[in-house]
Amino acid sequence: NAIKLGSVNIGNAIVTRSSVIIGALYLSLDSMASYGITIQLGWVLASVGTVYFTTFIPKIIQFRAQSNNTGIKRIYIQSCLFLILIFSLGGIVLILGGDLVLKLIGSKTHLLSPLEILAILVVLFFDYNRGMAEWMLSTKNEIPFFKASIFTGTLMLVILLALLKFSHLGVWCLILAPGIAQNCYQNWKWPMVVAKELRIHFSDISNNIKETMLQVSKMNHKPVSK
Repeated sequence: NAIKLGSVNIGNAIVTRSSVIIGALYLSLDSMASYGITIQLGWVLASVGTVYFTTFIPKIIQFRAQSNNTGIKRIYIQSCLFLILIFSLGGIVLILGGDLVLKLIGSKTHLLSPLEILAILVVLFFDYNRGMAEWMLSTKNEIPFFKASIFTGTLMLVILLALLKFSHLGVWCLILAPGIAQNCYQNWKWPMVVAKELRIHFSDISNNIKETMLQVSKMNHKPVSK
């Protein structure tokens, strides 16, 4: 299982980064520069968005050993909500003020169009949301997504090459290829498996939101000690 998980992680990294290399063979340098800086900022948002989940991985493993599905469910739901929050707020800042920040620091490279940025963020969100679900499953010492990951990675490269060679979509090829490949199976399959295993319902999500808002409210009204 360790070998399988390592292979999946290496394969995902290669497939994700390979789009930049392959795209450079077909697209202009200006297009690739804009895509490169945009996707890098998207990866930064994704890394921040998964901080909550990665912090609690040891706790999830502990809960697994204790068969505490309630505790696991709570952490998983809060991790997903945190990911949504970071992508929502960060995406707004990136779309509205990204180019302004680049201009202030003297960069000659511009971000992609707002619609392209939004598409990239949507693809990355589902990608990292699926990644959290896969990690949840791996804490059971099971890697059910091994074969699917290899197939999806191969499919993504085929779609990418086909779009670049037979279409005139430009940068959209780099955005659509991973989105199409992952959404065919992986992006909905593993989150659904985790939701079914943990018996997550809409009421669980709403209760976690209310609990979080209540905690934030208490922190804001807590008197400062002298």
